[in-house]
Amino acid sequence: MEADTSWHIQTAEQAIFTLESRPTGLSKADAVERALEYGPNEIQAA
Repeated sequence: MEADTSWHIQTAEQAIFTLESRPTGLSKADAVERALEYGPNEIQAA
C-alpha cells in the first residue's frame, strides 16, 4: 500500500485495488492478518 496516495481523487475501484481489498470487504483471514500487522481498528480518545 502506498502512503502518499491522493484518496480524494480515486474511484472506489481504485481505492479498493490500492488497499488490496474487494468490494465485499476483507476475508476473515485477511482481516486477522491485517489486525496483527497494523493493530486494532480503533480511534484513541482525545
